[in-house]
Amino acid sequence: MKSVKKQGGIARMLPIFIGMFATSLLSVMYITYMNSVETLERAEQIARQYMLRMEADGYLTTEAGNELVNDLMGIGGDRINLSGTTMGRCEYGTTIKLCISMRLPVETISVLDMFDTGTQIVYKDTFIEKKTTSKN
Repeated sequence: MKSVKKQGGIARMLPIFIGMFATSLLSVMYITYMNSVETLERAEQIARQYMLRMEADGYLTTEAGNELVNDLMGIGGDRINLSGTTMGRCEYGTTIKLCISMRLPVETISVLDMFDTGTQIVYKDTFIEKKTTSKN
């Protein structure tokens, strides 16, 4: 009796392994991307919090400005600049602005070869501008 050898055992499994690798890589990239989005969203929330405070005070006080910078540095912000922000007292109904320019850390993934990836922190320039009217 002649033994019959099955052809293509590894060839049938190769697409499955490639698919599993690609799925794993996409999952890691998605998680990394979502971390960057969460950092930006947190910066937006901090800006909104201080905008509401400015609405009540009529301007960004020096104390509030220092707290804002500290809060933004707490989430990884770098080179924070508040130029363009309303820093002097305004009358009721006047438009006030909060302008924040800074760099936020973003983690990037690069594929080095078939089985190796590398992560790197890159700082992305970010600008947040909010406007409202003074209610003091």
